[in-house]
Amino acid sequence: MTQSCRNCPVCDLAPDDTARIGTLDVNHTSRARLAVKQYDLTYCNCGDLIYISPLPSRADILAMYADSEQFADKDAVASPYRGEHAIAVLEYITSQFLSLLRLRRQGTEIPVKVLEVGAGLSWMCRAAKIANWDNLTVAQDLTTEAISECRWVDHYIVEDMIEGNSFDEHGPFDVISLTHVFEHLAEPVAMLQRLAGLLSPRGVIFITAPHHPAGWKRGDAISDWEAWSYNHTPAHIQYFARGSFEKAAAAAGLEVAAWNDQHEDGQAFEGWLRHIGVVDD
Repeated sequence: MTQSCRNCPVCDLAPDDTARIGTLDVNHTSRARLAVKQYDLTYCNCGDLIYISPLPSRADILAMYADSEQFADKDAVASPYRGEHAIAVLEYITSQFLSLLRLRRQGTEIPVKVLEVGAGLSWMCRAAKIANWDNLTVAQDLTTEAISECRWVDHYIVEDMIEGNSFDEHGPFDVISLTHVFEHLAEPVAMLQRLAGLLSPRGVIFITAPHHPAGWKRGDAISDWEAWSYNHTPAHIQYFARGSFEKAAAAAGLEVAAWNDQHEDGQAFEGWLRHIGVVDD
């Protein structure tokens, strides 16, 4: 065991003696530059949240993202960001963008403001421009790597989302998207609190992220996680279930408008958040 398991990032309570699932070796491509080589996988009863201990340091987080190339592979066959893979992702994100507008009781003819957090190649911003070129698109990331490819983004901001203030001048936002970003956050509750302050009164936050290995349940072996395709230690810091997702949302004054944890045979979830008390027309 690497050290005592840290407190839960949602409820801030210390885990009990049965919380530790096992130890995961670092397998990120930047592992040679990372200080910690093993992490404990920990379970919290606050809502079936699973997270790693210790929390990756700021230096290690920057080494994995700001100091590493994530989209350098231009091979349309091998890369998950090119070719047929990209077409499938864009089709999915576009369909979800249109669904988010329907939740707002809104058609594509009325321009909206979109913020994409941890944007990378900014799929949600691209979908927004496909729907209506007058939609305002703002993308955030910690690296400039993808900016030149994202011609559909009106403002691509390289800045810490929680600490930075460049986003406020473009809001409030009607759609905020975190596509496979939520699992990477050192402070998920603080992030939701920040985004709630940028969300328009009837706005929607779209989140999709890994959930757990297909068929996994508490008490199963750590080997299920070791072999899991989404085991990116320590880039993936936590894995939410509906209960923990609702608790994190409530702490930010948000509620779950939609939830689906059956993506990829139960390996990933999609959750939509909005301000508490929004009444559908």
